[in-house]
Amino acid sequence: GKTCYVYSSMLQADPIKVTRYIYANSIIRSAPNGSMITKLWRPLLINGTLEGAWTKFTYDGNPAYVATSLTTTTNPPITGYAKSAINVRNAPGGSVIGTIPIGRQIKGVLVGNMVRFTYNNRTGYISASLLQETPVQVTRYIIANSIIRSAPNGSIIIRTWRPLLVSGTIEGAWLKFTYNSKTAYVAMSLTTTGNPAMTGYAKQTLYVRYTPNGSVVGTIPAGYKVSGVLVGNMVRFTYNGRTSYVYASLLRK
Repeated sequence: GKTCYVYSSMLQADPIKVTRYIYANSIIRSAPNGSMITKLWRPLLINGTLEGAWTKFTYDGNPAYVATSLTTTTNPPITGYAKSAINVRNAPGGSVIGTIPIGRQIKGVLVGNMVRFTYNNRTGYISASLLQETPVQVTRYIIANSIIRSAPNGSIIIRTWRPLLVSGTIEGAWLKFTYNSKTAYVAMSLTTTGNPAMTGYAKQTLYVRYTPNGSVVGTIPAGYKVSGVLVGNMVRFTYNGRTSYVYASLLRK
């Protein structure tokens, strides 16, 4: 309500340009206090201009706004999971000093578009775009004779006599999944994406099919030895000179 004054030398013709980091979990909007475009799961480096209490920038090719109070000039923390195997470098754009496996959790700070973190007691860098918010979900086969545990390096639940197809999430060097309705772990090194070999004996007379869930084309007697590979929950093997399938759960050691 009062007339005020500022020094004209402190003003400029164009909006002030800034380079800042947006904090993780911040909301990006289409206009100041406008509709939400997205909520960031990780911090993001942007170039933009100040408009009052807001920073205007370009997001996915469109104008966007974020409250300037949700930005910083310092390197913000970031935590994510490797989407795939990632090369680790000694500096942004530097030499490769190693790799981290798919699913590895990374904790560090955002430096530009890279994450700076500790790798084998050294400072390492990876591209932030190669991380995701949640643990990596995978479907893999556990190799026969593998030990399933209650926790990483925990007590033994069982040693599997045959391979097993499971879906779960990667936790470091371990795969977490559900076994008999309980949380279980197996070393990732004991899993594969290829169809593993399997040999077992028919518990009873079994139907044989030429395709998984296809029509019955014959039977094998109890005690019949089946040698093949696991494909999903079925064993693919040769029967009367043709590729055939039986359910793996109907075989015994």
